[in-house]
Amino acid sequence: MAGVFGSAVLGVWDFGISRTDCEFGVFWNNFLPRFECEFGDFRLPSSRAPCLGVLMLTIYPNQIGYVPVLGTEIFYTALLLAAVLTVICAKTRAELLLAGAAFGFATLTKAQTLFLPAALFTAWWLAAAIRARRFSCLGKVVIIYATMAVVILPWTIRNYLVFGEFIFISTNGGGTLLTGNNPSASGDYTENDALVQQVPSDAAGQVANDRLATRLALKWIYDNLAKFVLLIPKKIWRLWAPDGESEWSYQAGYKRYENYWRAFRVARAINQIYYTCLILLFLSSVAYFVRRRAPLDTYEVTGYVLVVYFTLISIVFSGQSRFHYPLMPWIAIYAAWTVTQWRDKAKFSVGSAATRRQQL
Repeated sequence: MAGVFGSAVLGVWDFGISRTDCEFGVFWNNFLPRFECEFGDFRLPSSRAPCLGVLMLTIYPNQIGYVPVLGTEIFYTALLLAAVLTVICAKTRAELLLAGAAFGFATLTKAQTLFLPAALFTAWWLAAAIRARRFSCLGKVVIIYATMAVVILPWTIRNYLVFGEFIFISTNGGGTLLTGNNPSASGDYTENDALVQQVPSDAAGQVANDRLATRLALKWIYDNLAKFVLLIPKKIWRLWAPDGESEWSYQAGYKRYENYWRAFRVARAINQIYYTCLILLFLSSVAYFVRRRAPLDTYEVTGYVLVVYFTLISIVFSGQSRFHYPLMPWIAIYAAWTVTQWRDKAKFSVGSAATRRQQL
């Protein structure tokens, strides 16, 4: 899917994708998160956060590892950030149409994006100090979803022409659900369970296979509701605790990986420490906003909505570290803001102490 959209955007639909096209795509997909981080930090109440946020994302080892990779994650991250940034800044119907198109392409890349615009507008409306008129918000949501439908509909029609049945976007939802909910499930992607093995993997029968996987997964959840609930913390842990999955691409595609595997593992250990620090700083930002006891503006609340939304998706399906990659620019934004708050508080404490000594 990423290859199709990349070639269309670059105008090479009829000629294929050259190495230059791929390099340009990788550059754009890795540039946009830094731009979003810079812009996002400017909207938070600190003047020093922008540069620090960009720096945090730039030296993030897993981000560096993804730079040369033509993977879904970096493409989807670019689409998601473009969509969210556009809808936040949208002042006219044309800008809302542009945001809807970005959300549409993001949904084609990962179908779980479908309900994100509704979640964002609901959170923005609830968090606002002065709530906008409901019909005004609903009108914006309608415009965005109408545009998304225009983007998605050609692919749905294509699916009907190919399979002779209604397939909204893809036929992998059932398999994804089953690999996260089965007798051997541990919160991660589990493909070797006996229940999962009951589903054939032939391409010709993918529609029937997807529906069979969905039925098996839902039946297992219904028959084992307590086990499903117990899997929730494991899925959240697998989503947010480990990091460094960019190494997988080198394991699969770098012919000299075995010669340097120790260096890759050292880099991954360093990355895990760095990533843990980012997460702890992000969690600290939650405490700051809670203590402030003031309504959050649109940009302040957006990152938290994204984190909650994708966590809920993983609770239903499975927790995989690559699923949090598109959220890392937002994690860096809040982490940078937290550090600036610590610095400002320290300066205030030193200044207050100096003032008291002068008064004495």
